[in-house]
Amino acid sequence: DLTNTGTLKGTGILIGNLASTGVVAPGNSIGTTQVTGSVTFGPGSVYQVEVAANGASDLLVAGGPITLGGTLEFVQTEAAVQPFTSYTILSSATGITGSFGAVVDPFGTAFPFLDVALTNTGTSLSAAVVPDSAAFASFNGTGNQRAVGDALASLPITNGLLQSASLLSAAAAPAAFDLLSGQIYASAATVLQQQSTYVRDAVGARLRQASGPGLAGDPATAALAPGWTPTLWAQAYGGWGSTDASANTAELSRSIGGVVGGIDTTLGDTWRVGLAGGYSQSNYSLDALSSSGGADSYDLSAYAGARFGDLALRFGAAYGWHDLSANRTVVLPGFANALSADYSGNTAQAFGEIAYGLASGPTRIEPFAALSYLQLDLDGFTETGGPAALTSAAQTQDNTFTTLGVRAIQSVALGSGLLTARGSLAWQYAFGELNPQATLAFASGSTLPSIIAHPLPCRWASPIRGPSPMWDRIMQSAAACLSRSEAEGRTDTSLE
Repeated sequence: DLTNTGTLKGTGILIGNLASTGVVAPGNSIGTTQVTGSVTFGPGSVYQVEVAANGASDLLVAGGPITLGGTLEFVQTEAAVQPFTSYTILSSATGITGSFGAVVDPFGTAFPFLDVALTNTGTSLSAAVVPDSAAFASFNGTGNQRAVGDALASLPITNGLLQSASLLSAAAAPAAFDLLSGQIYASAATVLQQQSTYVRDAVGARLRQASGPGLAGDPATAALAPGWTPTLWAQAYGGWGSTDASANTAELSRSIGGVVGGIDTTLGDTWRVGLAGGYSQSNYSLDALSSSGGADSYDLSAYAGARFGDLALRFGAAYGWHDLSANRTVVLPGFANALSADYSGNTAQAFGEIAYGLASGPTRIEPFAALSYLQLDLDGFTETGGPAALTSAAQTQDNTFTTLGVRAIQSVALGSGLLTARGSLAWQYAFGELNPQATLAFASGSTLPSIIAHPLPCRWASPIRGPSPMWDRIMQSAAACLSRSEAEGRTDTSLE
């Protein structure tokens, strides 16, 4: 008998039976102990097994039966054990029964996602170092990181991605889970919805220009022929901006450049109706997550406006087609993937406003109220590039925006021309699905709960437009203005 104060350690042959409530540690580092009779691990006992990176381990061999109990404790002889290796630690000629009450592994915070799995064949007991699915499922990180942890937990332990992720340290896991999340795909929805305003603004500027003195950056126009009412117009635009990182999301940078052009004509004495088309190119990135994306967008719009004295009504609808692409890099221990995807989407929006013009000499002020509705649809896709590839379901998001504001224009004679200052200040409220997200899954077979991107601001101030010097004849057909807006960690700058 081995009492709870005793330790049996070393190599050799023990004649008879072994009943232990103490510590049994075969070998002197790695080695084998043989017992000719039976072995019983009683309450309070510890079976201590040393393991090495080359796959070697301590072993106890019994001629009689082995009864398990107490605690199994693993001890490393080197800096790390060999992951995904099976060690034979007990052998009996007549059988092994029972189970250890606890298994103590040496992994700690260095390898919190590794575990020891025991397999009893009846005559031998082996211990394998395997990914710890429970540790992934219980990972206490951000919402996106927990979604990745849940997805990894559902992968089979033979999955290459899971095995690489299981070698992460506690300190490295949060950043690695963010890389795996595919947040760039949720961010695409944020960017496309934020940038949809450029088409609305261009159409609105044309309607304001056609019905009276310009109160915004006006498109350039040209009559098709003298005396013929249809008019061609065009407006180029560009912008860039960023949204600060949050606890759950990386900093998002974005830019856009595009052009809108159209043709319109009068309808009776009051109305003007027209059609417009446009193209834009957007780029966006999450540098902290080694992710970037882009969209080539094509838009078609129909619009109408009328003025009844100082009262103006303006309406429009637009449909956009988006060709999107994304690239990201995932690097884990012993693992690197360069991933990419191409997919499509579309945007449908309707918008309108009512405004009232007030004029006093060279100054004109126009209070307005606007309403717009936006629906974004993105197709599903599957990335290429390796085991960390994601697949996405199609997604749809709907949002409504209300705006209250005022526009103003002030002109001052300057030689033979005019110095014109234009400005607008507005308060906008958004409601609907303001938290863009993507439903993703690892292409190798597990689903991520929804990955969240930066939310659309619920309230923000529309751009304040600054002074713009223009010669009189140019001012009648075109304008350029730099604007900047900030809201809830979001900063945008645009040039129209």
